[in-house]
Amino acid sequence: MWTKCCESLRCAHSDVAKILYPDGYWIEVVQRLPGPEGLPYFTLAQTMIRIKDPKKSLPFYTDLLGMTLVRESHFGDFSLYFLATLPKGFTVPDPTSEEAAPFVKKELYPSCVPILELTHNHGTTETTSEPLNSRILACVGDALSYLISVHRHRKRS
Repeated sequence: MWTKCCESLRCAHSDVAKILYPDGYWIEVVQRLPGPEGLPYFTLAQTMIRIKDPKKSLPFYTDLLGMTLVRESHFGDFSLYFLATLPKGFTVPDPTSEEAAPFVKKELYPSCVPILELTHNHGTTETTSEPLNSRILACVGDALSYLISVHRHRKRS
């Protein structure tokens, strides 16, 4: 059953709404900043994967898959690493700089460049029982209209 969550969560660039996917995962939906003409109405913006060891995971995505680290943030008990496969023409700021977050929100999201967020909960490198959780973030033209249409569609099916 799809459920819309009308919490008034705010991001720096949009309101966030949540849809509960039938098998228990939440999908966050945000209204896209103005971007290039002709964008699809719905685009995958970001997905998150929990990792146990960034020293092993980051080289996999950067060296093997050719992704670029576009933002890196460290907090008390967790760290976030944002990666993207960048089209030509993007100049990436230092991923640890204050310019990195606005670059992702104001340059990559509006251009429909999907972001992979790796989340490392400190202290889980040796833990094998840590559950792996993920999320999906999607950009749409009008978040409220999209949520209403999804809710109506689910009621019919």
